[in-house]
Formats: sequence, C-alpha cells, structure tokens
Amino acid sequence: MNCPVQGSDQHVIIDLISGEIINNYKSISLEEHVWLCRGVTLMPNITIGNGGVIGTQSLVTKSIPEKTISTGIPTKITKKNMSWSRLSINLDPTSTRYVNYFSISKR
Repeated sequence: MNCPVQGSDQHVIIDLISGEIINNYKSISLEEHVWLCRGVTLMPNITIGNGGVIGTQSLVTKSIPEKTISTGIPTKITKKNMSWSRLSINLDPTSTRYVNYFSISKR
C-alpha cells in the first residue's frame, strides 16, 4: 500500500547551546476500523479516530476525528458520520459490528 509512517524526522535536530535533541520520536495512533488508502503519509504526533478513512495520496499532519473521511495535502475532513466496509454489496462481519455499535449508541 506504500503508506509511510513518519514517527520522526529521520535526522536528529540538536540545540547547539543546550545539546538537547528537539525532535524526539512522536506517537502515531490508528484506532479501530481505520482505512488508509494508497500512498497516505502519516506525520508524527497524530491519531486517526475509529472508523476513519484517509483518501489516496493524502498527507495527515493533524489528528483526524472518528467516523470521518479526510483527503488532501494536508488532509481536511470531507465527510462526517461515515465509515467503510470491505464488501460493496453487503457489510462484512467486522463492519456490521462497527456500524451496529454506532447506530445503537446514537439512539
């Protein structure tokens, strides 16, 4: 799928006065039922919320809320209260549980 995950800047940046490394590793968190389309790049210190979809070739520089579709460079939310399924005709079992959970909890 070619989705780079950038947990760091690849090179250390050092404050020459204090000797402190100022670009330490950051976390990247993918919650449940997330779909990263081809070529997505994840930058440091972000979370993709439950059920999130990130569009092809998008650059994620900020955390993405759950149940959203986000696209672009950098990503912007394009749809809310959405998720995805592996099958186009019927929901697969994992997607069915996920959709049912949110449908029931909204009532």
